[in-house]
Amino acid sequence: MFILSNAKSLLAKCFLLTIFIFTFTAIAYPCKCVKAGLKTHYKNANAVVLGKVLEKKDLDENITEVNIQITNYWKLKMPKTLTLLIEKSSCEYGMMQGETHLLYLEKLESGKFTTNSCSGNMLEIKSQKAKLWLKKYANK
Repeated sequence: MFILSNAKSLLAKCFLLTIFIFTFTAIAYPCKCVKAGLKTHYKNANAVVLGKVLEKKDLDENITEVNIQITNYWKLKMPKTLTLLIEKSSCEYGMMQGETHLLYLEKLESGKFTTNSCSGNMLEIKSQKAKLWLKKYANK
């Protein structure tokens, strides 16, 4: 009888552990970007900017607000400063305060802009080829 009760107890513990694992674990999917060239990134963007990150702050657990100072723009006239809303996900494009980036932006329904790691963004120091392409083919 003691062995049977220990087996039931063990089975119940395994069952509860299984429920706990499936209930409280999130499935994280890696970001998968389709490889694209400068022309495609430009075509897919609503605006392209060269900007320095002034400030980053978490609005909530899903969104980071990034304020950038625009030093150059293409495709759409932009203000001197711009606030981006960046979704926290596996496709989040990471930026740090003080860094300057070439950003391919998407306009949201709210009128604000966003971007992600699949949009073609890059640090300014890696953007020479892209800036030459923009100078030759993009409109201001």
